[in-house]
Amino acid sequence: MLNRMKPSQQIKLASAGTGKTFSLSNTYLGLFTNGRASSEIMASTFTRKAAAEILKRLFERLVEGVNDAEKLQELKDFSAIPSDWCVEDMKACVVKLALSIDKIRVSTLDAYFNTVASQHRRELGLPLQWRMSEIHQDAELLQSAIGNYVARNSLDDIVSIVSSLGDANAPRDFLDKLLSETTATLDLISDCDEQSWDCISPFATNVSSELLLGKLDGINNIIERKGAESKTKTMIDAISDGNVKAMVHHSVYADNLWYKKPIHDDWVELCPLVLDYARSVATQQVIARNKTYARLFKDVQNELLSLRQQSRLFSFSDITRLIASAVAEQRIDLADSALDLLLDEFQDTSVLQWRILQPQISASIEQQRSLFTVGDTKQAIYGWRSGDSRLLSGFKDWSQKNTQGGCVEQSTLEKNFRSSAVILDTTDLVFGKATQLVPSSEEVATAINAWTADYEKHVAAKNIAGCALLFEVEKTDTISEKLALAKAAAARAAKLHEQAPSKSIAILVRQNSMLALIQDELRKLDVQAGSHGGVAITDAESVLIALSWLTAVFYPGDTLARFHIQTSQLSTFGDEDDLSDEQFDRHAQLQRRTILSIGFGDYLRRHVEDLRGCFPSGHDRHRLQQLLDLAYRFDALSDKDALGFVEFIHTTKVSDSSATKVRLMTIHAAKGLEFDAVILPQMNDSLIGNIHRQIAVGSRPSTTAPYSNLCAYPSATHAELIPELAKLESELKTSRASEALSLMYVALTRAVERIEVMVPPASKSGATDRVSCLLRNGIDCVDSDTKLLFPDNAELSLKWQHPQSDLNSWAQDDIQEIVAQPEKASPFTASKTPRLLKRVAPSQVGVGDYLGADILGEFSQAAMTRGSKIHALLEDCEWLEDFTTDDSELQVMLAKEHVRQKLNRPPVGDFEVWRERNFSALINEGDSSYILRGCFDRVVIQLDPDGKKVAAEIIDYKTGAINDISRAKYQAQLEEYSKALQLLLDLGVEDISCCLLELDA
Repeated sequence: MLNRMKPSQQIKLASAGTGKTFSLSNTYLGLFTNGRASSEIMASTFTRKAAAEILKRLFERLVEGVNDAEKLQELKDFSAIPSDWCVEDMKACVVKLALSIDKIRVSTLDAYFNTVASQHRRELGLPLQWRMSEIHQDAELLQSAIGNYVARNSLDDIVSIVSSLGDANAPRDFLDKLLSETTATLDLISDCDEQSWDCISPFATNVSSELLLGKLDGINNIIERKGAESKTKTMIDAISDGNVKAMVHHSVYADNLWYKKPIHDDWVELCPLVLDYARSVATQQVIARNKTYARLFKDVQNELLSLRQQSRLFSFSDITRLIASAVAEQRIDLADSALDLLLDEFQDTSVLQWRILQPQISASIEQQRSLFTVGDTKQAIYGWRSGDSRLLSGFKDWSQKNTQGGCVEQSTLEKNFRSSAVILDTTDLVFGKATQLVPSSEEVATAINAWTADYEKHVAAKNIAGCALLFEVEKTDTISEKLALAKAAAARAAKLHEQAPSKSIAILVRQNSMLALIQDELRKLDVQAGSHGGVAITDAESVLIALSWLTAVFYPGDTLARFHIQTSQLSTFGDEDDLSDEQFDRHAQLQRRTILSIGFGDYLRRHVEDLRGCFPSGHDRHRLQQLLDLAYRFDALSDKDALGFVEFIHTTKVSDSSATKVRLMTIHAAKGLEFDAVILPQMNDSLIGNIHRQIAVGSRPSTTAPYSNLCAYPSATHAELIPELAKLESELKTSRASEALSLMYVALTRAVERIEVMVPPASKSGATDRVSCLLRNGIDCVDSDTKLLFPDNAELSLKWQHPQSDLNSWAQDDIQEIVAQPEKASPFTASKTPRLLKRVAPSQVGVGDYLGADILGEFSQAAMTRGSKIHALLEDCEWLEDFTTDDSELQVMLAKEHVRQKLNRPPVGDFEVWRERNFSALINEGDSSYILRGCFDRVVIQLDPDGKKVAAEIIDYKTGAINDISRAKYQAQLEEYSKALQLLLDLGVEDISCCLLELDA
């Protein structure tokens, strides 16, 4: 029987822990059991982990309904299944969903856009065989685009750009600054036109530098004081140099006083004139920079797009921009009137993403299909990547004005099913009293008032013992504030883990730079901590040494890399200290050949045990395994450049999959997760942040419109002088402060039982625009001279605990949980089928048919080194008559007739020669398939008069004595080479011959 649930259009405003995934899964199952095919329901969210969690919950809830009568009734109560369903119906539904697993559309928005791009490649202008780029490839492409731009412009143009960038003096500084500024503005410039940069009006004034310098000639000292004459010189220099910041600094005096003395009347008259002139200069500077930026960024963006077309590498941002443009220009139509749409975490949707989704949203509403949109503006923490929570808060009004036939209902999920009442009350105290804070800036006050306008107190659905604490951590003469907080956080995590080993503990930070400090302190305390959301693996010495070795192998002239190796524990690759530069160059050539032949992954795997011997710590061993995994991932990119590999390792972030109970991550990475205890050691940052790193600011006339105003942002002083820029700066500060509040809210609401916050002592400056100020404003900390009793870590200064905190429940609950809770069996059985095709090298073929002693006897280290040397030398040989060598051993080999016959140019015909050519081919044999990967020593390809490949001979070099058993094995390997070449050249087996060229015979 089908469910009678009618399609509905809903917006769910859901605070933290109120069951967004639960509600979404109810809606999905209700549609599925109502007869909707899985291909007709699309659910999207913002992270792969969240998408996996949704899919997991769909199956888990159905399986729970089969095994548990209460869960079955719960599904009925929430209209996820028909009210008359029994266990047999549930089993049939599980099977039906499982059979349609390949059609289930639960993914991230990026994955959905990737699918759209694949389906509409032509309309989007994407090249054949395009693929998604890695982070290091994006950086390389952007660097190349900037390099091309610089090369194609005249010296005068480049000098003009350098001048507009201000403090970039040397060529390297210029390129680095240009790279950082282009990266920072790509999102802005991708959604605007050139006129957007014309938002600053010139400022007319009669004040000139000549007028001011004339007034300063013979002016009285600013006050009667020794040394006051230097003020006049400083002002002259500032005016002469057009130094806006200095002009303003030396022209503003509160109550016309300096050092508590009245300034001279000459200066009272002069200062307003200087400020007028400073505004004129600042305006001219910003207008000039805007013109430069408008041309510069457009040209670089065009260069970048051209390079992406050539390389066939596109980022997720590129794909989003291309699809949004195609939808706007009606080149593609993504509206599907037969699709039900479920949108999770909608507060993080960007304007470009909205433009892509909007036709489908409209279609779902107007065609009376189901639309389920859920989010929470309080958790909008992705403004830095263009997320705009106003799309959620204004969704209902938009639907009423822009769609027909549907009625979107808005409701709120109220009960929190995650956290204890103590955690929720602590959160309510902080944000409930936030408007009582008197911030130093108007923007922070504006953000607080807007953010808390609709704030509702949380309601705890569960009776859980809780604890909330705030510690004060002081720096010392030898320990910085940041390190002191890292040590305190690690100490508390270690103690909590010792008391309750089975409970989850998370240390959440605002910035990645704090992660390595805390990880190091945890290792000192022998606490294994996993990371989520990604960290670079270069925090391990073993990884850095391996990267230095690879750099030295590919670039022997890199003396820094070689010095790093010589001063390390590394002995894996031979005694490098004893090699001369010439010997090392030869050694490096052999290693390069090996890497190019087998790839970085297999090369590092050969040596990983030796590396582990040099670096035996658990952290190093773990990082080396991750290095291997990344090396194989890099090999799949068909890139064998060592610098590319090194950059790939430095920029790729990995999540630790180890099942540790202590987790370390950023607050952003913790979004959507929960932990028994949360430790927050980085809660003293500015609510506004460092906006002075911003090089351009912009505004939209409405939420979904393109940027209409874009402006360079040289400094805060320029914003003080230019009203249009001041408005843009104020909007940016307000947005940053609002996002900081959301980040704080997300951090506090990840905790189930326990929250521990660590802050430095209150600032004596009276500044109130910091996160810690908001915390202290909401809770009643004891005074600076008082310390609450806290026996667990007596060295820490406890300044506040929630009145209902249960300090003893942590360990007691853990003991009860261990005793009372049996291990739950997973409702799923792990597949035993490997996910990837088997990878085979030709050298692996046939080995199983021969005795191990016969095979191993051939591969002494000396023999392998000799063979690699000969292969490396022959790599330079296209035709023997054009080749010379000083190597006496190779000269003997090349004098042999059978060798000369294979390496001489044939007397008749056109030929192409491959030397040391890597290959990868998919081999299909009956019902089985495998990937064959290797390196041809030499392939001679015969061409017809039109240049078409008509025949080929594979020549495989072998050194040393070869017995009949080995010869048979090598012949089997040549057959595998032939299979690959048939595919690569589109030739038949009869067109390819193979030769085992025995060089020592």
